[in-house]
Amino acid sequence: MSRKRFDTHNCSIAGTLELVGDWWTLLVVREAFFGSRTFTQFLQNLGISRNILTDRLEKLVEADILEKHYPKAQSQRAQYILTHKGKALLPVLVSMMQWGDQWVNEAGGAPVKLSDLQTGEHLRTMQVETENLKKLDLDQLAITPGPGASTSTLKRFE
Repeated sequence: MSRKRFDTHNCSIAGTLELVGDWWTLLVVREAFFGSRTFTQFLQNLGISRNILTDRLEKLVEADILEKHYPKAQSQRAQYILTHKGKALLPVLVSMMQWGDQWVNEAGGAPVKLSDLQTGEHLRTMQVETENLKKLDLDQLAITPGPGASTSTLKRFE
């Protein structure tokens, strides 16, 4: 059975899932955030099969989330480095991690903690906020069509 594709949906969430929404992809990105760079490091830290890891790394490079880099001119060993686009996934991963800390690992507590490298200050819980930093809940959000809305998306708001 093949996986459902989301690339025809006029939805930024669906488009994001098309790039990073399968089981292993965000865990590969997480490992890159945690410092993994080589195939062997990803393999050891994830416990993933070689063929799946190869596929996910290739897809992440193709999507410009990771960059394949050879640190030595004649080296066969590639390193995978987060691109600007890949680093921009940080708030997504932090939000998922904080949600999991609260709702999945609530009894055992957070498996890892994130803090400011210089000050040691812990991160506050990610919030949905306006440009003026007003916190909003779901029932306070207005959902309207954006500039990239397709005809079918526009019809949903009629």
